[in-house]
Amino acid sequence: SVAGKERAFLVWADEHRYVQVAQAVRDVTMRGDLVIASQFAGAVRYYAGRETLNYDGLDGAWLDRAVAWFQERGVRVYLMAYDWEVEDFRRRFAGENTLSFLDAAPMFTVAGAGAMHLFDFQDAGRTQPTIQMKETPPPRAECVIPADPPPPVPGRR
Repeated sequence: SVAGKERAFLVWADEHRYVQVAQAVRDVTMRGDLVIASQFAGAVRYYAGRETLNYDGLDGAWLDRAVAWFQERGVRVYLMAYDWEVEDFRRRFAGENTLSFLDAAPMFTVAGAGAMHLFDFQDAGRTQPTIQMKETPPPRAECVIPADPPPPVPGRR
């Protein structure tokens, strides 16, 4: 059948990367932290229970202000991005001071169809080795239970 030839019944195995990466984010971050992302924003919020900010909607001159606003409220800020997204992120927010965190090693990298990285905005001098993971599809299709929703950000209406 066309569906079989086009791998329609195996899409879940390819898409499981979003669950795996979100669960890795959950394991190294705290409830109440913020993850800035594009491709992974929905998965991180749904499967990790972390507040997310999709940077596609953030003005190029507002990264420093947005990060500062969250940090002033005690929220730790991260970036989750594919390799190609990191370069887009640099271009989009060129001139913003907070980009210096991208010069440090990421907290973790997941190798798969594309390398995905988690960077910590507060740790621009990070010297610890990057945790290396490999994308691994589950042995069978499964329904993954979503995480509890993130707590509200203090001072946000």
